[in-house]
Amino acid sequence: ASKLIELVDSHSYYLQYLARICWNNASKDVTMKTLETSYEEMLNDNVALFKSITAALTKYQINYLRAVVAGETQFTSMRVLQEYGLGSQGNIKRIMKVMEDKEILDYSGKTPTFCDPYFGPLFSRTFSRD
Repeated sequence: ASKLIELVDSHSYYLQYLARICWNNASKDVTMKTLETSYEEMLNDNVALFKSITAALTKYQINYLRAVVAGETQFTSMRVLQEYGLGSQGNIKRIMKVMEDKEILDYSGKTPTFCDPYFGPLFSRTFSRD
């Protein structure tokens, strides 16, 4: 149960969603294999939505998300701006506003977090740095 909660970042909608998929996939008991398979199914169920969201993003916005996934926190530092191709320091505020308006990222904590738990894993798979 704790792994299920962890996978969906305690997001109640996705917790119920993933639990339902696990229930459907379990023959008797929910094993770690059942949970892993069900989690992949949940991610696959959200691929179309993910693609429609990311298709509308600019390269700067994609690069910003790469920095978020990598755990960066100092987005206006010269190192991060250059390493991730984020443009100018002023560009960061515009990117952050778009991420919040599109409900991709939440900025209520110390670091930005994905609003939906499927987004980070799908982003990492799709836009991983070579």
